Amino acid sequence: MNFLVWLIGIVAAVALAFVTIRFNLQKWVIIIATSLAGAAVVFGSFYVMFNPWTQLAENPIRALLGSSPLLMILALALAAFGIYAQYRNTQTFTLDSYSRWE
Repeated sequence: MNFLVWLIGIVAAVALAFVTIRFNLQKWVIIIATSLAGAAVVFGSFYVMFNPWTQLAENPIRALLGSSPLLMILALALAAFGIYAQYRNTQTFTLDSYSRWE
C-alpha cells in the first residue's frame, strides 16, 4: 500500500506541475501555497503552546484536525485572507522579460 500511495503522489505532482506550467499558473500556485503554509504555521504554533508536543509529533494532521473544527475554520479563513492580501499586493506586478541572446 505504501508504494501505491507514493506512486499516486508522484503522478499527481507531475500532473499538477504540467497544468501549472501549461496554463501559466505559477503565481497562483505560489500565492495559495504560501497562504496555506502561513496559516498552518500560525495555528500550529498556537496548538503547540497549549498541547503536548508528543501528540503533535506522532501525527500532526490528525492532531490539528481533531483538536477543534472552529480552529480549522479559522485557519482556512486566515488562509483565504492571505490569498486575498497577496493577490491585491501583486496585482500590478509584472515580470520583465529578457532575451538571453542580446
